[in-house]
Amino acid sequence: MRSPSFLSNAWFKRRSAENQTALCVGKTCRCSFEFVSRLRAGPSIARGLGEAFDVLCDRLGPTEADLISSGPLVDEHDGAERQWYSLRHWSNGKATSTSPIPIDESTVMDSEYRHLSRVRYVGEIGIIAHVNERRNVWEDHIADIDAFLTTAAALLEVDLTYRKLLENLPYDLLSHLPKWELFQTEAERRMARLDFDNAPATFMAIRIENLSTIPVEQLKAVMTQISERLKMTVRPTDLIGQLDSQTFLIMLDGADRFAAAERAEDLCSRRDYATPLASTLALKIGLVTREAHSVDTLETFLERACLALYKTASSRSCWSFFHENA
Repeated sequence: MRSPSFLSNAWFKRRSAENQTALCVGKTCRCSFEFVSRLRAGPSIARGLGEAFDVLCDRLGPTEADLISSGPLVDEHDGAERQWYSLRHWSNGKATSTSPIPIDESTVMDSEYRHLSRVRYVGEIGIIAHVNERRNVWEDHIADIDAFLTTAAALLEVDLTYRKLLENLPYDLLSHLPKWELFQTEAERRMARLDFDNAPATFMAIRIENLSTIPVEQLKAVMTQISERLKMTVRPTDLIGQLDSQTFLIMLDGADRFAAAERAEDLCSRRDYATPLASTLALKIGLVTREAHSVDTLETFLERACLALYKTASSRSCWSFFHENA
């Protein structure tokens, strides 16, 4: 029979081992929480990822380390072969943030320590490191590294999915105007009605000059002002859309050349925007009229309006008509 003292000693050893394990787990959770919190607190995923990587390296002290990616956070590359990029480099206690630098697959595979996390459909992100004196510290925090990279991969996956959903919206995010596909569907429906009424329509292609000079933080306000001005210039029944980031489309429902020219002149001459930066932008307008029962497609009229738009670049006038069928 075991003595009470023996049972007591065994129980004490077992409890000590459990407490030590609990302390280790608690330490790992605290480190993981710190890295993940820094990752999520960044103004962008890329920025938060870099800051969390710096905290990780500062805590674990590798001789050299790289934050790497084979797809997310780097430009798409041609070819089926995976290409790794170094997004951030750590050396001798200091981080270097540069543009993505290609690295060889062998460099990743031959690294003393590497930890990779899969981002669904778009490659992997990971960390490669070289350690000397603090080898045991790095190995003890594998769980922290895994939590850090797994969280980053999840955030990237959500961000990429969100961006794809936004790209597939039928409306532009800044101007809230219909994109080309929605504009085309509605314009073709209206053309059938105009043919029944034996009425014309005039299309306007409007390009915003010098839009690239507007700071990003003020771009939304400027685009909102421009789209509101377009809506105020035309009638509520006219159709307004956006072809790209700098080109707007308007279908003047039932308007002839004279009415369209009047609207174009009004757009070019007015500069009373609420946002001062919007007043510095110049408009260039190309117009083309579609007569009733025309057999030409909407794409043809768009091309003609763009040709008239390009003519304004070599003239002092801010608007021009395409007169082929006049």
